[in-house]
Amino acid sequence: MPKFIDRHDQFPKPDGAGLAAMRAQVEGPADEFGVKGINILFGGDGGGYCLMEAPNAEAVVKAHERNGVPLTRAGVTEVSTLI
Repeated sequence: MPKFIDRHDQFPKPDGAGLAAMRAQVEGPADEFGVKGINILFGGDGGGYCLMEAPNAEAVVKAHERNGVPLTRAGVTEVSTLI
C-alpha cells in the first residue's frame, strides 16, 4: 500500500480527548476511504505531519475533510521507505 505524508502549518497539540481520538485513528483499521494512519508528528515550529497508508492522495484529502481538517491535494506527498 502506498504511503503519504502531509503537512499542516498550524497543528496545536491536542488535549487528552483529542489525543485519544488521534491514537484511535492510528491504531484502528483503515477508514472508508482505505486510509490507515501510521503516525502523527509534531514539528517544533507549531506545524504537524500525518503519515499514512492510502490507495491514493485523493483518499488522504477525503479522510482529512471527513475529520474537518482542511487539506489540498498539493499538500499531500507520496513517500517511500528506504530502510
